[in-house]
Amino acid sequence: MPASREVDPGADALVVGLDVGGTKTAVRAERADTVVVDTTVPSAEWTAEPVAEAAAWLHRIVQETVTDDGAGGTPAAIAVGAQGCDDEQHCVELGEALARLSGVPTVVTNDAALLLPAAGLARGVGVIAGTGSIAVAVTAGDGLMFAGGWGWVLGDEGSAPALVREGTRAVLRLHDSGGSDPLLTELLQAFHVPDPPRLARAVNDDPSVQNWVRGTVPLFRAAARVRSSPVTSSPPVPVHSPNWCCSCTDAARTPAPSWPPAR
Repeated sequence: MPASREVDPGADALVVGLDVGGTKTAVRAERADTVVVDTTVPSAEWTAEPVAEAAAWLHRIVQETVTDDGAGGTPAAIAVGAQGCDDEQHCVELGEALARLSGVPTVVTNDAALLLPAAGLARGVGVIAGTGSIAVAVTAGDGLMFAGGWGWVLGDEGSAPALVREGTRAVLRLHDSGGSDPLLTELLQAFHVPDPPRLARAVNDDPSVQNWVRGTVPLFRAAARVRSSPVTSSPPVPVHSPNWCCSCTDAARTPAPSWPPAR
């Protein structure tokens, strides 16, 4: 975390940290190096904007898990790493809003920026690939630089929903060209649909994490089967290729169609 936003509440003070991801939020409170609260709550209602609503959500989580907990107490300082805080000004504004609600010093940064201090580093690049994906760098001047984090509909390469999105696209392209792949069967079962056209609708009509991640386990299961029987007719797809797919190797070698498609 940039030094300009660090606070020192004192050795015996109760300090609270929140790691807010797209799926769950980890809450930890410590006093004198002793953990007094360590819990996880769902992030289903979390959104980083508007700032006032985001601050109110964070404040409520602290109250419910720490302040109102007999083992907790009143925090002396709060630190937050939050998904969706993707520029420095946003982090500052959210920190100030949470400080007004809580009445204690508060710092907010992107959740990927938590990786560096957790590793004992002051500078470097942190990368998260979970419900979403983003890279955050802490620069020599204590500033933050961001790459990615656009959400799973547009990007978030390497995240669970994005893997399902790309896997679904690959099997549908392969199906259109007359091919087949074990992943197609897995995804049809996961989304409870009988055929590829309905699979496309099931994925496309509900672009939510809750809907898309149901294909994650089938995707890795199909990928494991293909890995155990490697394709020998053509070279492997480089992992950095924009068209890679864990199991649909043939479809992945086909360039993605232009948009809008020709009719």
